[in-house]
Amino acid sequence: MFFCLKIKLAERYVSMVKNPELQAAAMLALCRFMIVDAAFCEANLQLLFTVVESASSETVRSNCTIALGDLAVRFPNLVEPWTENMYARLHDPSPSVRKNAVLVLSHLILNDMMKVKGHINEMAARIEDKDERIANLAKLFFTELSKKGSNPIYNLLPDILGKLSSQNLGKDSFCNIMQFLIGSIKKDKQMEGLVEKLCNRFNGVTDCSQWECLAYCLSQLAFTDKGMKKLIESFKAYEHALCEDSVMDHFRNIINKAKKFAKPDLKSSIEEFEEKLNKFHLEKKEQEVTARNAEAHRNKIGSLEGFLVADKVKKEKTDDSITEDEVDGESSDLSTQESCVKDVTESKGDETEDHSTLSSEGGQEGVSVGVTESKGDETEDHSTLSSEVTQERASGDEVQSPAVNPRADKSKSRARASKLRPKDKDDVSSASVTTRSNASCNLQATGMEEMMRLCS
Repeated sequence: MFFCLKIKLAERYVSMVKNPELQAAAMLALCRFMIVDAAFCEANLQLLFTVVESASSETVRSNCTIALGDLAVRFPNLVEPWTENMYARLHDPSPSVRKNAVLVLSHLILNDMMKVKGHINEMAARIEDKDERIANLAKLFFTELSKKGSNPIYNLLPDILGKLSSQNLGKDSFCNIMQFLIGSIKKDKQMEGLVEKLCNRFNGVTDCSQWECLAYCLSQLAFTDKGMKKLIESFKAYEHALCEDSVMDHFRNIINKAKKFAKPDLKSSIEEFEEKLNKFHLEKKEQEVTARNAEAHRNKIGSLEGFLVADKVKKEKTDDSITEDEVDGESSDLSTQESCVKDVTESKGDETEDHSTLSSEGGQEGVSVGVTESKGDETEDHSTLSSEVTQERASGDEVQSPAVNPRADKSKSRARASKLRPKDKDDVSSASVTTRSNASCNLQATGMEEMMRLCS
């Protein structure tokens, strides 16, 4: 019953925020039960870390932090995946929680119950803690750590340096931390090894602030002749960082220290190295200025091109709108022209039909006119002859009639008919009426002449 009650109280710790003492007692009881049984510990580890991170009570967070140390000793394999969360307690806003975290982690690391690699930079940052007690505890931890074996700080220093340089630490805080850690390294071999390790780290770094941090750490090392030679030989690794004035200042400090204690043979090499550094620094500065000017010029050209492109786009939009208006006008004109052409074509078709009708009628009427005219000419000739004969008979004299060629008269009449082209329908109709009246008169005259011939 008591066991189940404790579990329920721990699971509902949020509802116990109004009663901090009850919450603290419940969590303390939960931690004691977790130490007893591994399965129970594994099942409630997530709940415990949730309480440590989100509990509003400072006492509850402190008690849970201490309990985590006991659990790490009792079940190290179960707590190992939560190592990062244990280091996170070093950033707790409460000084008491941070102090307990430093004590717990120091105990676990110095007794080889927890791996030191990976998050040791969080412990190093406590050297500059606002609380002086916590800072002293952190310094004591690194002092004791440097006494273990072959000084693990030598191997941890590059990793601590890389992570602290990327954190939001003040420049003075960083310098104080690294100065304290480098001061714990006493062996010349380790110093020479650190020179090579720090120089090689320049290759994978592009941030100017990290270049400055690395150069500062190099300036804090105690250089031997071998260490100075390694620095000169590793020139290619850090030459790209010499354009920064702060980096160059740290290298000048290294050279000034080396000149004081170097042997005569090494002094000449150091002077040549100094000239090389100064020359390369000036060249890099000139290249930097040139690159900066080129970038500014490129930006100006880019802005000008952008303005020209925008102006061009604006003009193209205006031209497109004008072209669309013209196309609309042309399409309307084309539609109007097409309708006009259609009407003209239809009217021409009607006129063509009228002309074909007129031509057919005109041809027939022309033929009739020609025939009628030819007949009229013949009748005129005949009437003339008959009149002449009548006159002769009246006078009593006999006159021979002139020979008449009917074919010639017909050809003449046809020629006259071909000359007569009716201009319009009214002319053709009037000509046909006239021809018919003349033809009737000629027929009458011809009939009278034949009757007179028969009588004679």
